[in-house]
Amino acid sequence: MRYMIFCLMFLSQAAFAVDSVKTKYGQLEIKSIGEDEKGLFFGSKVIFKRELGYLDIVKVFHVKAGEVALVSSNEGGSGTPNSYFFVNIKPDASVIVKGEFFPQITEIKPVQKEDKIIVDLGYNEGVQEILTYSSGKQSIEKLKGKGKNEQTDEDGCNYLYNDIYVEYVKNQQCNSAPEEISGMSTARDYNSMSNDPRYNFGAFQTLSVTSCKKGEWIKYSEFKNKICGG
Repeated sequence: MRYMIFCLMFLSQAAFAVDSVKTKYGQLEIKSIGEDEKGLFFGSKVIFKRELGYLDIVKVFHVKAGEVALVSSNEGGSGTPNSYFFVNIKPDASVIVKGEFFPQITEIKPVQKEDKIIVDLGYNEGVQEILTYSSGKQSIEKLKGKGKNEQTDEDGCNYLYNDIYVEYVKNQQCNSAPEEISGMSTARDYNSMSNDPRYNFGAFQTLSVTSCKKGEWIKYSEFKNKICGG
């Protein structure tokens, strides 16, 4: 629920997307600017603007150099993925807004390790990308050769099986693309996974069409072995 209103006392990590949070050094808030624009305010100062679409404060991290807020931005289209950026609020109330980054996955899970914030951005052209934010700087490490022969995560494999493959076979529209079974919601998620070398997407497409024409789906254990690295 994008703009759920609830009472928020300051925590070192705010765990839900909100449009307002009180940091140790002042109020961080998302407000409308005119009819078609949203702004991210720190106090009375606009530090980021978004024309149309959405802004959300995803999480706030406590670090030695102040507070770091993770903010998501979206143009608002049904197939448009989120971009993100960090806002570093220092003890003297000065603010650093870093450039946006664009994950290849629909849901990121940032992890804090001391004063570093680490974000797995997913796979881009078969290469896993890891972003690290520390002391006002961010960098992206490309882990070449990682993951190709590794087993996928269970959530991703379950999603492909239950939400796309099985539903596609049930729907019996075998000339359409499997990933479009629920429109842009499944197409977007499928496309975000498509650069992950741990999945055999060629086999997934073939299996989906074959199963659809037969009108029956294989068991999850068999699907997992064929598509998700066993």
